[in-house]
This record gives sequence, C-alpha cells and structure tokens, in this order.
Amino acid sequence: QTCALPICEECPVDKYCPGGPLQRDCPQNTQSLPGSFKKSHCTCAPGFYGQVSVYKKHSQCNACPANHHCPGGKKALPCPVNSESAAGAVECKCVAGFFNNELGECQECPEGFWCPGAGLMNACPDNSNSTLGSKRVSDCTCVIGFFQPWPADDEEQGEGDRKSVV
Repeated sequence: QTCALPICEECPVDKYCPGGPLQRDCPQNTQSLPGSFKKSHCTCAPGFYGQVSVYKKHSQCNACPANHHCPGGKKALPCPVNSESAAGAVECKCVAGFFNNELGECQECPEGFWCPGAGLMNACPDNSNSTLGSKRVSDCTCVIGFFQPWPADDEEQGEGDRKSVV
C-alpha cells in the first residue's frame, strides 16, 4: 500500500525557496510572503527600514529612528504634525493635547475632553469642562454651581482645607 505524499510545498513565510530542496531564511529583521523564491523578495520588517542586499549575508534593515514610523520596506517616514514615536516604532502616536480622528490624523483635543497622548481622548467628569487642547483630567474644571472637593493632581492642601465627599 502506498501513501500519496505532497512532493512540493509552497515556500513558508519569512523564507525564500530558489527551487529544488532549497529553503533559505530571509536575513535578520526582514520578512517575506509565502511562495517567495528570491532573496530580493525579503523586505525590511515593520519597525525597520532599508534595503535587503542580494549579495551580502546580512540585511541593511535598520531600526526605525525616534519620531519616525516604519511600516516595513525601504523608508523611515517622519511622524506627522502633533505626533511622536520611540525608536523602532511601527506607527506614530498623537502627543498630549491631541487625539486620533476618524482619518487617523492628530486633531486638537476638543472642549469638554482631555487627551493624555497616544491618540486617546477622555470625557471630562460630570459637571466639569475643559478648554481646547487639554492634556490632563485636572484640566477639567467644575462648572458654575459645582466645586472640586479634593486637590487637583498631587497638590498638597492642609487638613483644614480638605472637604470630605458625602
């Protein structure tokens, strides 16, 4: 009894297969799609940028510099206005006072909200409001007719100044 085994399989991810029994790893910090058959099919992985050399054993993929984003490939792209990134980043994040809008752009934090950075936007607590571009919850101040019974942020107050919440 004979079993039918597959003779040839598709080259796996992050490898290239020039034919026959050969299966080679893509260089460090690179990636490839299934079915790749040339070293040039290996491209820099996300978080890296540069050119993969067909002749050298190692890739020329460098870690993405700070304040750039590297989705993978040949170029490190500068972060858009009002955003930043750490070295090796795949994407940029909005700075404090800004949030990611529907288009993925960094937009100034609207009134009534505070934006701590990383694209996040939080509503001010009930009965409080904030100005455009607020960065911290302490930027939300009580509206007329309400007061804040605790110190803002880490400000110290004397015992006699603190009022308890009932």
